[in-house]
Amino acid sequence: MDSGNLTDAPAKLDIIMSVMSQLKYDAVGLGNADARIGADYFSKAAANKLPVLDASPVADKTTVPYIVKDVGGVKVGIISFGVLPPNVTVNEYQLRKARFVAYKEVRSKCDVLILLDQANSATAEWLDRNAARLGGAPDIVIGGTERQATSAEQVVGKTHIMPQLFQAKELGVIDLDCVPGQSPTVTAQRIMLDEKFAEDEQIAKRVGQGILALGNTIPVPQPVEQNAGVNNAKPYYSPQLCKACHQKQYEDWALTKHAKALKTLVDTKNTTSDCLPCHSELYRSAQRYIPRAAAVEGVECATCHMNVLPHGQERKYMAEHFKVDPKLCLECHTKDRSPTYDVKTYFPKVIHTGTQPTTTAANPPAGK
Repeated sequence: MDSGNLTDAPAKLDIIMSVMSQLKYDAVGLGNADARIGADYFSKAAANKLPVLDASPVADKTTVPYIVKDVGGVKVGIISFGVLPPNVTVNEYQLRKARFVAYKEVRSKCDVLILLDQANSATAEWLDRNAARLGGAPDIVIGGTERQATSAEQVVGKTHIMPQLFQAKELGVIDLDCVPGQSPTVTAQRIMLDEKFAEDEQIAKRVGQGILALGNTIPVPQPVEQNAGVNNAKPYYSPQLCKACHQKQYEDWALTKHAKALKTLVDTKNTTSDCLPCHSELYRSAQRYIPRAAAVEGVECATCHMNVLPHGQERKYMAEHFKVDPKLCLECHTKDRSPTYDVKTYFPKVIHTGTQPTTTAANPPAGK
């Protein structure tokens, strides 16, 4: 299963979903990218018989709020708290009620409950406050990119929150040991999909056929030209996504005014189309203001480092592209907006103290 955010490119949907169906995925949820794609996402999923879960009151008619699977005599329930479609306003009470009704229902029907949580609802505080009245906490939570990134499993009470896995470089495997009358024992693994694993011939063939059929219609993410202005629509890369590997650089950024650039507007009630392009990377991507309760948000990793995004394990050309041209700053730090701006004093305030990504067993340093 996957909690969502399958792709930003609608043209790739049919390939991705047909492969997921071939791999016998039981369910997928809804992330920001999926919600933006909209109707095409749901029609492609239905055509490939890939179940999409959505427990919201504005769910597409092709979705279901949850499913229950019998796995060797153990009833496993899966429910999704996904992202709402753009430009759709839903009463908060109605949203909570729809999710809670579906949650309580599936919790009563299963031995093990898995929550696909792109909405980032299942925080420690939420689990503590709602578990009892909803019939019990979920056993497993699989979140999305907005959840605080972590490379290890977290346990809150009886709930196991799985680490985020990005860019299809790893596979999450969960082993369950279920004994009647007891909470299931959960063991999670992260498996790096490297050259040790042979490519599946049938899937490789399907991907090849799909790309051939599409020809040149698959959009390739292009770096934003540094003199192209601040209103270019582009893919959004959350800082939490970068934090998974670049922990030290994330911590450096979180202490800067850049990280609180959006909060500055919120506090002064200036979330206008004049100010947001310079204060919110998400606004630059979505071209609309999305109120969220994020602790840090504003001028982000992608604002300065779009030229190296996206990237995976390969880092062949990153060293020559990751440096930021100070001219990029002048897009927002103009004489009118920032009359005291001086590159010699401002630029050092946002330079990272480290340049190498965090290294873990699953993410070895380059060249090792």
